[in-house]
Amino acid sequence: MTIRQGVPGTARAEFTWDGDAHHCEGLSVLASAGDTLAFGPEAVTASEPEGFCTQTPSRTMTRTDNGSMHVEMAAPDGTAPRAFTFTRAN
Repeated sequence: MTIRQGVPGTARAEFTWDGDAHHCEGLSVLASAGDTLAFGPEAVTASEPEGFCTQTPSRTMTRTDNGSMHVEMAAPDGTAPRAFTFTRAN
Protein backbone atom coordinates (compact mmCIF):
# COMPACT_ATOMS: atom_id res chain seq x y z
CA MET A 1 0.00 0.00 0.00
CA THR A 2 1.33 3.41 -0.97
CA ILE A 3 -0.46 6.61 0.07
CA ARG A 4 0.52 9.92 -1.48
CA GLN A 5 -0.26 13.37 -0.11
CA GLY A 6 -2.99 15.19 -2.01
CA VAL A 7 -6.45 16.67 -1.98
CA PRO A 8 -9.77 14.84 -1.80
CA GLY A 9 -11.06 13.80 -5.21
CA THR A 10 -7.71 12.62 -6.55
CA ALA A 11 -6.22 9.12 -6.74
CA ARG A 12 -3.99 8.96 -3.67
CA ALA A 13 -3.70 5.29 -2.73
CA GLU A 14 -2.12 2.43 -4.66
CA PHE A 15 -2.67 -1.14 -3.51
CA THR A 16 -0.90 -4.37 -4.42
CA TRP A 17 -1.85 -7.72 -2.98
CA ASP A 18 -0.66 -11.20 -3.79
CA GLY A 19 -1.75 -14.72 -2.93
CA ASP A 20 -0.54 -18.18 -3.81
CA ALA A 21 -2.17 -18.05 -7.25
CA HIS A 22 -3.12 -14.41 -7.82
CA HIS A 23 -1.78 -10.86 -8.14
CA CYS A 24 -3.94 -7.73 -7.86
CA GLU A 25 -3.29 -4.00 -8.14
CA GLY A 26 -5.61 -1.03 -7.73
CA LEU A 27 -5.99 2.72 -7.24
CA SER A 28 -8.36 4.52 -4.91
CA VAL A 29 -9.55 8.14 -4.75
CA LEU A 30 -9.27 10.06 -1.47
CA ALA A 31 -12.79 10.98 -0.32
CA SER A 32 -11.88 12.83 2.90
CA ALA A 33 -8.90 13.44 5.16
CA GLY A 34 -8.64 14.18 8.86
CA ASP A 35 -7.87 11.85 11.76
CA THR A 36 -9.15 9.14 9.43
CA LEU A 37 -8.49 8.86 5.71
CA ALA A 38 -11.53 7.73 3.71
CA PHE A 39 -11.15 6.32 0.20
CA GLY A 40 -13.86 5.71 -2.35
CA PRO A 41 -14.25 2.70 -4.62
CA GLU A 42 -11.05 1.11 -5.81
CA ALA A 43 -10.32 0.75 -9.51
CA VAL A 44 -8.64 -2.60 -10.24
CA THR A 45 -5.72 -1.89 -12.58
CA ALA A 46 -4.22 -5.41 -12.78
CA SER A 47 -5.68 -8.85 -12.13
CA GLU A 48 -3.90 -12.18 -12.55
CA PRO A 49 -5.69 -14.38 -13.33
CA GLU A 50 -7.90 -12.05 -15.31
CA GLY A 51 -11.16 -11.24 -13.52
CA PHE A 52 -9.99 -12.63 -10.16
CA CYS A 53 -9.59 -9.27 -8.38
CA THR A 54 -12.70 -7.36 -7.33
CA GLN A 55 -13.28 -3.71 -6.50
CA THR A 56 -13.33 -2.70 -2.83
CA PRO A 57 -16.31 -0.32 -2.40
CA SER A 58 -14.65 1.86 0.27
CA ARG A 59 -11.83 1.84 2.75
CA THR A 60 -10.95 3.87 5.87
CA MET A 61 -7.51 4.20 7.43
CA THR A 62 -6.75 5.40 10.95
CA ARG A 63 -3.31 5.74 12.52
CA THR A 64 -3.08 4.02 15.89
CA ASP A 65 -1.28 5.32 18.99
CA ASN A 66 1.69 3.02 18.35
CA GLY A 67 2.12 4.25 14.75
CA SER A 68 0.45 1.33 13.04
CA MET A 69 -2.35 1.79 10.50
CA HIS A 70 -5.80 0.30 11.10
CA VAL A 71 -7.60 -0.32 7.79
CA GLU A 72 -11.25 -1.23 7.42
CA MET A 73 -12.54 -2.27 4.00
CA ALA A 74 -16.16 -2.62 2.97
CA ALA A 75 -16.86 -6.06 1.53
CA PRO A 76 -17.87 -6.11 -2.16
CA ASP A 77 -20.87 -8.33 -1.36
CA GLY A 78 -22.18 -6.09 1.45
CA THR A 79 -21.24 -8.48 4.27
CA ALA A 80 -19.30 -7.37 7.35
CA PRO A 81 -16.26 -5.18 6.65
CA ARG A 82 -12.79 -6.67 6.77
CA ALA A 83 -10.29 -5.06 9.17
CA PHE A 84 -6.50 -5.23 9.30
CA THR A 85 -3.72 -3.49 11.21
CA PHE A 86 -0.46 -2.80 9.37
CA THR A 87 2.95 -1.86 10.72
CA ARG A 88 5.24 0.24 8.54
CA ALA A 89 8.12 -1.66 6.95
CA ASN A 90 11.52 -0.03 7.36
